[in-house]
Amino acid sequence: MTGCVESGNRGDASSRTSVDARAAEECAGSSLDSLDTLTSLTHTDRMTRAADAFDETLHELGLDRAEFQDEEQFGRRAALLAASELLWGRELGPVVNTSQVGELLRCSRQAVNERVHRGTILALPAPGGYAFPLFQFTGGGQPVPGISRVVKAFADVVETPHTIAAWLVAPEGELDGKAPIELLRRGQADQAVTAAERYAERLRQ
Repeated sequence: MTGCVESGNRGDASSRTSVDARAAEECAGSSLDSLDTLTSLTHTDRMTRAADAFDETLHELGLDRAEFQDEEQFGRRAALLAASELLWGRELGPVVNTSQVGELLRCSRQAVNERVHRGTILALPAPGGYAFPLFQFTGGGQPVPGISRVVKAFADVVETPHTIAAWLVAPEGELDGKAPIELLRRGQADQAVTAAERYAERLRQ
């Protein structure tokens, strides 16, 4: 009789365990469904905000979507332009504005702008002013030795300083595959400058 009771207890326990397991699975499935729904809603919400901002900007420019013959092509172009800025940021690393460079160099904004005009530091055109790649400054906040010579080597050749920035961070065959900025930061300015002059000469041809 006792054995029957024990067997029954084991059967009840097994049944409860099975029920608990099914409940846990259902709960986990419900949580995953909720997470998927939340992720989908978050993505939809972000895309909706982006579309609203897009329309608002067109309105500020006095334009309307109806004026564009191919909305899909226009949308792809807008996405490419937005992505290009992100890709440049990844390639060049952090950038700072004129005020922040003034703090690094301990000088006024006017003095920074004068350096830009003299070509002693690398400045990239940006909305409202300039963007300065941080890679051109030492840990002490001063321009790395040789950066002005590189900028001047390209001065009358390139249409945009972005070309100079891209060359500085890309592997250069004449420098055994090292990026020119690496050599500048190591104090090997002469090698980097010579490579810049040769590259600029090739662009002139």
